[in-house]
Amino acid sequence: MYDLIIIGGGPAGLAAAVYALRQHLKLLLIGDQMGGRVGWRLDVPWLENRHSISGEEVVRTLKAELQLRHLPRVLDRAIQIDALEDHYRVRTATGEFTTRALLLSTGASPQRLGVPGEETFYLRGLSYSAITYASAMLDKTVAVIGDGPLALRSAAELARAAARVYLVAGDPACRATAWGQWLAALPHLTWLLDYQVEAIYGDDYVEALAVRGPAGLQTLKVNCIFVEIGLQANAGLVTELVDCDAQGHVRVDNRNRTSRPGIFAAGDVTDVHAEQVLIAIGEGAKAALSVSEYLATWESGAGLHR
Repeated sequence: MYDLIIIGGGPAGLAAAVYALRQHLKLLLIGDQMGGRVGWRLDVPWLENRHSISGEEVVRTLKAELQLRHLPRVLDRAIQIDALEDHYRVRTATGEFTTRALLLSTGASPQRLGVPGEETFYLRGLSYSAITYASAMLDKTVAVIGDGPLALRSAAELARAAARVYLVAGDPACRATAWGQWLAALPHLTWLLDYQVEAIYGDDYVEALAVRGPAGLQTLKVNCIFVEIGLQANAGLVTELVDCDAQGHVRVDNRNRTSRPGIFAAGDVTDVHAEQVLIAIGEGAKAALSVSEYLATWESGAGLHR
């Protein structure tokens, strides 16, 4: 039996693995990739690497340490978690493993538009994380797609640097929210309320966005497009075991504990997601330390309770 099984090899999972090994825990990491989507950077001619390199450097350092420590790893995906009397069983396509504690770090996936050009220009001017690149949009023209809090916050971040921001929002009611009222005062932000995206165009990179709404079809010339219609937490393995919020993110406390003793979570799969590599790394490290504390009282039974 393992002390800890980490499910997911993104930044949070890697940081948790490093700290768990430093605590001399008997560890297994289950994941089909190491580093998650860290290496998937927005590629446009005017974007310098310095805007996103720091997170990648830390992840490379974590991977190097794990390699030196000979991290036990199963190159597979977990497909089921069973809660037993005082421990857990994780099933994969190739086997099953038991553990005293679990750490879920499976991240979240962006919701897609499903329009022509979206797949073609992904990372070639189209991104699903405005907060990652907002500071690099100095003097550029950008579009944000979405009408929820995530889209409005993203528009606010981009407006601090970009010369012009188009906010393409399907629901006009978003303008009446607190974020919407703040954005309405910005002279360089253009609202396109009750509009839907028709297609994305360009040559090597994004050049234009076609939208349709009350004024008919419009084509917007843009340098970058940020799709912010929501993140779907990859939490299916534990939705029957722990509390999740309305968006499916795992609820955790300030020590990364879920509602069920012995199950911890870190990174974008949780309700404190921030889409930032360095924050995910910190959350993973914190979670590993919480696991270590939990395991210290596990044998006496105290670790089975809050």
